[in-house]
Amino acid sequence: MKKTLITILLGAVLACSALAATVSGVNFAQRTDGSRLVDISYSIDTAGTVTVERSLDNGATWTAVPSSQLTGDFGAVTPGNRSMVYGLPAGVDANLAMFRVNLEYSSAPAGMAVINAGTFNMGQADVATPEHLVTLTRNFYLGQNEVTNAEFLEALNWAKAQGLVSVVGDYVQQYGVNLLRIGSDYDRYEIRYNAGTQQFYLQAGTWDAGSYGPGEAYPGGSYDPANHPVKYVSWYGAACYCDWRSQMENLPRYYEGQWGQIPSPRDPYTAAGYRLPTEAEWEFAAQYDGERTYPWGPAAPTCTLANYRPSGYCVGWSSPVGEHPAGASSLGLQDMAGNVWEWCNDWYDSYSAGAVSDPPGPNSGSARVVRGGSWHTDSSTLPCAYRGFSYSPSYTNRFLGFRLCRTLP
Repeated sequence: MKKTLITILLGAVLACSALAATVSGVNFAQRTDGSRLVDISYSIDTAGTVTVERSLDNGATWTAVPSSQLTGDFGAVTPGNRSMVYGLPAGVDANLAMFRVNLEYSSAPAGMAVINAGTFNMGQADVATPEHLVTLTRNFYLGQNEVTNAEFLEALNWAKAQGLVSVVGDYVQQYGVNLLRIGSDYDRYEIRYNAGTQQFYLQAGTWDAGSYGPGEAYPGGSYDPANHPVKYVSWYGAACYCDWRSQMENLPRYYEGQWGQIPSPRDPYTAAGYRLPTEAEWEFAAQYDGERTYPWGPAAPTCTLANYRPSGYCVGWSSPVGEHPAGASSLGLQDMAGNVWEWCNDWYDSYSAGAVSDPPGPNSGSARVVRGGSWHTDSSTLPCAYRGFSYSPSYTNRFLGFRLCRTLP
C-alpha cells in the first residue's frame, strides 16, 4: 500500500494536506535564524518508508531530495512521533512561490518491519570473527515475528491445492526435496496431514522427553499451536514458503527450485519477491542500530527476555511468537534471540576480513546458516553476532524455523 503526503512551502508560510490516514500531526516550520533549515514533524502509527521529493516548478517535475540535505526520521520509519530537518537547496530563494515538497509514505506489508540500509561492524570478538565492516545498500522488510504454524499451514494448503507439493512418507516435498516433517512419532509434529481430506491441519503435541517437549512444557497438549513458530521445516521448506507467499501476492518468485543458483546468479538483494534474509541483513536488523550485543541491548539474557535454555529450560518448547516483548529489538522485532533458530539465505563459510557491500554469502556449500539461538540452546547462542550450527538445507528439527524478508521495491 502506498500513501502520500503533499506539503507546500511558500516563502515563510508552510501548509500541508495529509492524504494518509496512518500519518497525522504533520507540522512544518522554517527557521528564522538564516540557517535555511525547515523542521518537519509528524506521527505515524505503522512502520513504513518516508521519502522526500522536491519541485522547483510548481510540481511540474520532481527530483529526489538527497539524503545529505535531510537529517532525522526519513527512509525506514517505525511507529511514533517523528521529525526531520530539511536544508533548503541553494537558489530556491529566487522562486519560492514555485517551490514544492512532496513526502511519500509507503506502508510495510502486514507483519513486517522496514529496515533502513546502512553500515555496521559485522561479527564480535569472542563470538564471531574476524569482525568486518559491512554496508547494505538496499532498504528491506523483515518479519516482525517468526513464521507461525498457522501462516505456514495456510500457504501449505494453498500449495497443495495448486498441485505444487506432495506427501511422501513422513515429509512434504516439492522439487523432489523434503520441505517439512509431518511424521507422527512421539506426537511432536504440529502440522499434520489427513490423507482422506487431503488437507494439512494443526494439532498440539503431547510428546514428553522428561525435561522438554510439548508434553513437558504444555501438559496434555494444553496449548494452541497456531501462533507458535513453525518447526521441523528445512531450508528448502522455508524457501518454498517464500515462493508460495510471492505467488499468492502476485510477486516474482526468487527460488523456483533453482537451488544451485542461490545466491548467484540469483542475487537476493535484487529479488522482488519474498525470500530469506541474508546473514548480513539478519545481524544488521538484530543489532540495529547500535551494534547491540543482544537484540534488547547489553543486559544478560533472562527468561523474561528470551525463550532459551539457561541451567534448565525457560519453557522446554517453543513459545507463541512475540511472547517476550521485553526482549524485542529497537525496531520491534520479536524473538531475534531464542525460540527457534532461523534459516538465512547464505551458504555457511568462515568470515573474511575486509569491508564488503551487500554480501550474499558463498556461491556454494554444503550447509546453510542459521541464526538467533533457540529454546533448546544456552545463552552463548543468543548474541546478535553469533553464527549458529550450520545445517544441511534438507535438515529438519524441533528447534528450526525462519522469518520472511523482502527487498523494498
